Amino acid sequence: MINVHVYDSLLKGQFNCDQINDDFKSQLFKMLQEKLTNPNAKANLNLIINSMNNKSGNYQIENNMDATDILSDILLSKVYQNNERDMLPILEEQLADISMGQCPSGRTTRLFQVWKTLQS
Repeated sequence: MINVHVYDSLLKGQFNCDQINDDFKSQLFKMLQEKLTNPNAKANLNLIINSMNNKSGNYQIENNMDATDILSDILLSKVYQNNERDMLPILEEQLADISMGQCPSGRTTRLFQVWKTLQS
């Protein structure tokens, strides 16, 4: 496994999305939480949700990315919505893998991988 800090500052400018308010993000994340079966994925989604108020745990300064922005953009993408049955296990695996690095880099880089896949 590659250390996610290898990507610090290398992903800057590669992620852009419309700004979504935190209340709507919370609704999206709660709906996702009901669909997750992996305990680590659920715990790490809770970590992301609980860090929404202080922003420090979700915002990765080196790449100027926020885990909540990436996750909400994934959930709102047409590719994800039209293929949720196939995409949910991929997203759930990345959320579970955040346990190996819960810092902002770990959160954003793992979610960015899913987001990038949806852009192809």
